[in-house]
Amino acid sequence: MKNKKEKAPDMALEMQETIRQLLKKHIVGIVQDRAEGFDFYLPGGKTVHISVQNV
Repeated sequence: MKNKKEKAPDMALEMQETIRQLLKKHIVGIVQDRAEGFDFYLPGGKTVHISVQNV
């Protein structure tokens, strides 16, 4: 069980990076990294903050 808990943060970071790369590649906008997650700025000024965490 301990081994699963150790891998969980890595999985969350991997998922967050995958989402970040998909947005950069397929949607017009700007990605700005933050301490926790990242912000995605859409044309027209709308912003989406994306952060993945284990619960």
